[in-house]
Amino acid sequence: MGDLLPEGEITARAIYDALDKMAWFSEAVVVEASGKRKTDGLAIAFRSDGMSVCEENTEQTCAALTDASELCVRPHDEDTFWFEIYVPHVFPESDSPVEQSVSVEGDRLPAYEDATLPEWLTDAFKAIKEERDELRFEDFAPNYEHMTRFADVYAAVKMLAASTGAVFEFTKPEPPHNLHGGVHLKVHGSINLEKEMLDALIAVLKTSRSLSVSNTNDGHVYLSFWVNDIYRAKE
Repeated sequence: MGDLLPEGEITARAIYDALDKMAWFSEAVVVEASGKRKTDGLAIAFRSDGMSVCEENTEQTCAALTDASELCVRPHDEDTFWFEIYVPHVFPESDSPVEQSVSVEGDRLPAYEDATLPEWLTDAFKAIKEERDELRFEDFAPNYEHMTRFADVYAAVKMLAASTGAVFEFTKPEPPHNLHGGVHLKVHGSINLEKEMLDALIAVLKTSRSLSVSNTNDGHVYLSFWVNDIYRAKE
């Protein structure tokens, strides 16, 4: 694809590594990874069945995305989606637009079949469920620090939804079955975030320290921000 500018190559490699780590943390199967040159920039894309950010890779992801100018998530089929980052100023400027690409095929998504659980594991799950069902809301105390963080994420994502035209959805914590809270951007088709909106997303990610990207078989894309342990079991 031609010579790379030294700083552009460093940025592109950092973004590729960040995307690779996002796929790793989501335990995703990467079906294909591609790079496409567009004038002096590079679009790096992964096609997989999941991408995620957690405490361990939040700083790496935010640092990498800061140097990007656009993010696009679009469905490919009912099992996979493309997660694409555009990196500007990777190649020397040229008078004529150049578009070249390279792609690497990965393993196909495995076909999972229902498997019968061993009897001892079934009994263990049954015992855990019976114990959980006996718990009451009063058995849990709010984690005020995480609750405040969740309120900040809720407000920021709601503003981001309004700015992008995405549907805003909310998952509230409901002890004992769910101690976490989530806010979601939902789009039918693709979601495109250019620099200003991408910077807003990075700001939300720095607060939530959790992001999952997924798609549905009816063509929706979800960007979900989670705050864990909003409630804690009392001693």
